[in-house]
Amino acid sequence: MPRCEICSSFALTDRFNAVFTHQPNVRALVSSAALGCELCQFLYKQIQSSSSPVSRSLASLVANQMIDSVIRLYRTHEEVSPNKLRVQVGSEEGNCISLLICSRDGQYCGGFLYTIIMSMNQLTDTDDPSSKHIRTREVFQDPDCDDLYKTLACWISHCQNRHSECYQRLATLPTRVVDVGTPDGSRQPRLVVSEGRLGRYTTLSYRWGRKGQLVTRVDNFEAHCNQIELSSLSETTRDAIKITQRLGFQYLWVDALCIIQDSPDNDDWETQSSKMREIYTNSCITIQAAIPEDCTQRILHQRPVIESINVPFQLADGSPCGVVQLVQPADRGSRPLDQRAWTFQEAELAFRTISFRRDHIVFRCQYGLIVDGERGLSSTGEPIFTSHAATNSKLPTQLSLNSTPQALRKWYWDIPGYSYRRCTKEDDILPAISGLTKDYQRCIPGRYLAGLWETDLLYGLQWRSHPRWPTRRLLTRAPSWSWASIEGYVQYYWPWQKRENCEYESAVAISKVLEASVATTTKDPNGRVSGGKITLEGPIRCAQWARSEIWKEEQSRKDSWNPWDGTALFDHEGIPSQPEKKIPFFEHPAEVEKGIAPFAVCLFDEDDVRPHYIECLLLSTRQGIMLHPVEGEERTYRRVGFFRMNGFDAEWQEQRAIVNII
Repeated sequence: MPRCEICSSFALTDRFNAVFTHQPNVRALVSSAALGCELCQFLYKQIQSSSSPVSRSLASLVANQMIDSVIRLYRTHEEVSPNKLRVQVGSEEGNCISLLICSRDGQYCGGFLYTIIMSMNQLTDTDDPSSKHIRTREVFQDPDCDDLYKTLACWISHCQNRHSECYQRLATLPTRVVDVGTPDGSRQPRLVVSEGRLGRYTTLSYRWGRKGQLVTRVDNFEAHCNQIELSSLSETTRDAIKITQRLGFQYLWVDALCIIQDSPDNDDWETQSSKMREIYTNSCITIQAAIPEDCTQRILHQRPVIESINVPFQLADGSPCGVVQLVQPADRGSRPLDQRAWTFQEAELAFRTISFRRDHIVFRCQYGLIVDGERGLSSTGEPIFTSHAATNSKLPTQLSLNSTPQALRKWYWDIPGYSYRRCTKEDDILPAISGLTKDYQRCIPGRYLAGLWETDLLYGLQWRSHPRWPTRRLLTRAPSWSWASIEGYVQYYWPWQKRENCEYESAVAISKVLEASVATTTKDPNGRVSGGKITLEGPIRCAQWARSEIWKEEQSRKDSWNPWDGTALFDHEGIPSQPEKKIPFFEHPAEVEKGIAPFAVCLFDEDDVRPHYIECLLLSTRQGIMLHPVEGEERTYRRVGFFRMNGFDAEWQEQRAIVNII
């Protein structure tokens, strides 16, 4: 296809911090694309396909006054570049769309500030002259090809031998593993009882689904120890066996085959599920089947065709040097594997993972990660990993935790990402992270209480349900005071501030824990519970609630991070007769008319469970939980919500009482 005059003269260059002015504005880009310029069409399509609200359509560009923004292209230093071409917004004037190959650590050239809209990868073939300057190689279209397995083996070897964090000794094999046999079929897979022997093995993280899964039972255990017919296995398990074979490992652990699913009293399941920390931490590789909805689908699926376009590459002196491919970014959307509760701890505890996704593969280890099609080879031919330290993450990897504040901060940060996941059996919400909690107990002293930690119980109680997420309470799996009792999405207030030497407001204790206990129902102390009780002494007051969209809008402007739904708390003497009246939220209670101004904003745990009168227990300087009395039990309550005060109220803190929460 033809290219416009501007695009015909465009070439990527090996000059660092080079600037190339493209179209004068978005309107010119759209017009050129309409006239048939393939590069303008490609660039504009990438802008439109971006997930950023600013770039979803030309109408949004106009609405954001970006229609006349000049388009420029930048290239930064190769040694820190992740080989990405990014469309970004902003300049000294705050009104510019730029195409930018940016640095890994977010420090951009030219002194400009940008908001990322989209990104593109730049790739080249090994035999192209530009490969000496652009070291990212083409994505493997076939995830089952020899070259891909060679690349994965190279990554594993580099990780094991070059990353000090990733050295791994031989470990004790799990109780049972699958001997994967040989690729040529001369030796079929079979189940092996390890009897404590040492070895190297892989693990599988996947979604079962409700059909097509061969499992080990009491009646077929002996047969599985002799041989497991490949044809009888699910598509997902067959692919996991093939990957294990091709990577040179002899053993694979997969729960369906290595746990006796119908053992008496479910004894084997309980025993093995309590060992998940050791199983996944000691595994050399965890194979993540990120895309299959269930075990009937393949891990090694044919990848979709990736849209790309070729552009010339030239040296600093202007001489041509091959061709570079601009490729649409890898699909970063949600993955079915991330919706399953059990796979959360499998990912967190894994020593290394290879995630097979829709159009790319991600290798992650204790040092960092590498993605095919995004990171290439160094000048010495070694794979280039992006270290975790160079990413924007404020959190360490799970296995590197080494202090209580660090571990607590990561726990509170991770709870939202786990809470929305689903279990086939509703009561598995706590067992599904039992192995993970055992790892946290390396750093967090005291008891683990149904999703909360005794050493930080007052802050642990200050979770809240997200009002835009459907929720329901399941008291059969956890007490009302635990986030685990909620099926929905829960989060903590500012968990990143949970660190050493940080006296922020939600950490200053106002109430006092007198007693706390849970009743476990299995041999695993971190597993299922049948109930629990916490006894607290603290300030408590009776209140009523009212809800208004006006309050919701006002509160959102003041605190956009928190999705308040417009519900406010008033003293029990009464609520305003006109709740739609605009009421100041952030004035001190003494400065507004009593009975008119709310003393707090709040969120109910369940939208359809809103008792008219509630008791408010202040846990820290400005935050607490809403309670409703249990009929027939004195001073005993169930939690119904979370509140946050508008200011400090010294008088309230003197009104203390002892309460039991179940």
